[in-house]
Amino acid sequence: MSTTDTLKLNYPADVQEYVSQQLASGRFDSESALATAAIQVIREIEAAEQKFREDLRRSIEQADRGEIEPLDTEQTLAEARRRLGDAE
Repeated sequence: MSTTDTLKLNYPADVQEYVSQQLASGRFDSESALATAAIQVIREIEAAEQKFREDLRRSIEQADRGEIEPLDTEQTLAEARRRLGDAE
């Protein structure tokens, strides 16, 4: 399919309403631009999920080999609080 081919998409009513709102707001200049942005987000999510699975697999393998340190709960909570503070 070339870039000049068109796809006809049928959306559920709630999705069509969202598409219409996004186009009316000017955030996206076309349905194609919105769909392209959505597909890019899906790709990013898939890549992040794949990386998470690979990291988790490596962590499990390390744990199985006894290559882990005991969990420091206080340090973990402090790090979580710091990260949450950075996100605000």
